[in-house]
Amino acid sequence: MRYLVELDTIAGQITLGPFDTLEAARKYLAGIRGPIRPLWPPAADPAELIESHSKDDLIKKLEKI
Repeated sequence: MRYLVELDTIAGQITLGPFDTLEAARKYLAGIRGPIRPLWPPAADPAELIESHSKDDLIKKLEKI
């Protein structure tokens, strides 16, 4: 799965990326607050995503795409 990072600047919102993993997007932000948005649609079975039992399980399923 790939991700985008959104930053609110004085000049307005900017979107950066894509980042290949959630960890790479988090590392890029390095403590700066900003939303991380997944690029959709993921190439995963929707039923498998719905059956995820935790956030970590869901991220694992999305990262292997």
